[in-house]
Amino acid sequence: MFADVIEGNMGKIHVVGTSVTRDARLNRLVSQAQLVTCINEKSQCFVWPIKTGGRDWYKSALDMAREAETQWIRIEGDSFAQGYRMEDASAYPTLAACVPEWPLPPSEILDETLANEAINEDNDPVFVEIIGKHRKAGE
Repeated sequence: MFADVIEGNMGKIHVVGTSVTRDARLNRLVSQAQLVTCINEKSQCFVWPIKTGGRDWYKSALDMAREAETQWIRIEGDSFAQGYRMEDASAYPTLAACVPEWPLPPSEILDETLANEAINEDNDPVFVEIIGKHRKAGE
């Protein structure tokens, strides 16, 4: 699924709903992202918002997401290469042999994230805080 996102405190990403009023200043803060459901080795589910800007970063992120469908991997950003790089779980045989157990179907994880992390109105407190910080910074 693709969605418009805005970065909040500590890099946390929020989905910007269609009912939020748009203007040129806000559009500079909003990015488009592909939302990918993920799970870690502790069975904690999350959504990875893969920003579509930056062709090399986006392409490598999609490659990592595809690779993670068949094996456990660790992903690191590589600024020099302008993309992500992967480490497989071969150094962790117990983990490599383990099959992920999703506590919820990926569609429900996505629905939960959209319900909890979405900004759907102009006066949303998180949204007001994000916009206020950017205005103070002179953006």
